[in-house]
Amino acid sequence: MRYSLLLLGVALTTPALSAEWVIDGRLTPKIEYDDNVLLQESKQSSTIYSVSPTLNFSRSLENNSVRASLGYDIERYASLSRLNRENPFADISASYQTMRSGYGISASYRERTVRSIAEEDTGDFSSDATVRSRRIAPSYSYQLTERDVIAFNASYSELRYDQRNFSDNDTLTLSSQWSRSFSERFSAGFNAGYTQYESTGEFTRSDYDSTNFGVNLSYRWTERTSITGSAGVNYLKSTVRTGPVKQNDSNRGTLASVAMSHQTTLDNFSLNLSRSLNPSGEGVLNQQDRVSFNWSRKLTDRMSFNLSTSYSQTSRADDTGSNKRKFTDVAPNLSWRMTETTSINTGYRYRKIQGDREDNINGNAVFVSFGYNWDGIRFSR
Repeated sequence: MRYSLLLLGVALTTPALSAEWVIDGRLTPKIEYDDNVLLQESKQSSTIYSVSPTLNFSRSLENNSVRASLGYDIERYASLSRLNRENPFADISASYQTMRSGYGISASYRERTVRSIAEEDTGDFSSDATVRSRRIAPSYSYQLTERDVIAFNASYSELRYDQRNFSDNDTLTLSSQWSRSFSERFSAGFNAGYTQYESTGEFTRSDYDSTNFGVNLSYRWTERTSITGSAGVNYLKSTVRTGPVKQNDSNRGTLASVAMSHQTTLDNFSLNLSRSLNPSGEGVLNQQDRVSFNWSRKLTDRMSFNLSTSYSQTSRADDTGSNKRKFTDVAPNLSWRMTETTSINTGYRYRKIQGDREDNINGNAVFVSFGYNWDGIRFSR
């Protein structure tokens, strides 16, 4: 929260001659029934009432902009009141562009339930713990020639859990990238990065150092079809201390990210493939392979059908232990835009987890949500 408030204060006190200011918001109340809220073998069902009031601020000039969002995620469980939550969040980003250089910075603060990030984190969908996350990420890019661009990025993030059986962690990332446009449709380049993960728990301390080198590319087959991606080799060193026991490990692996999209008059398709490293509240670093597919079809001018699916495999990134799991998520929904500012969304969600600790546990949920977008206030000064 400190980062967001500091950046917002700087933005508001910066001279903004002829700047356009916009204040708007969104409200999305939702009713959901889930037959296995905690995704356990012994199912516990509940009706869930949730709403996320969000207020947005933005200021734009020809060569710079500032955007901020503030809000709350509020949840009420009819049968599991211990899971009731009011979680605040705040995000802010700013950018500044000159003839050749681009500067950017973003910051965020969020409070979330551990269950909401369990897929990439601990895999524990039954916990009622809360995790607080803070992140700040500056960036810089420079146009070397008409075709060549270099970019430098940094980020620092921290996760703090409110229960002692989880391990807090900090992540520092530094990366650079060079990209060249070979044609209007094709660009490619190289990237390099270094990430340091530190985790501290009641009985365990872990340190991971990750260094990666790779290539990146972007290709547009047609005006409606494109692919972007990056892939490379990753070198990982780890030290895990549990009481007096110390384990060292080093290995070499791969990291990758590929995104493909295709559009027609009525349909939008997207396919994403990735292998990534994520810190865990268990005090270790996870490696996750994930594939997701999304399809949306326009049924009428105001109605559309959407399908979101994903499948992931998660395991420890080092060779000092094992906690493999697989997670499947399928969510079709139907959206109806009643007016320019209101909409209704109804759908179904299927989840399944299986692994070393779970065996084919699944859950089903149905929901209805109402969306309202406040047009807000616009003015210039």
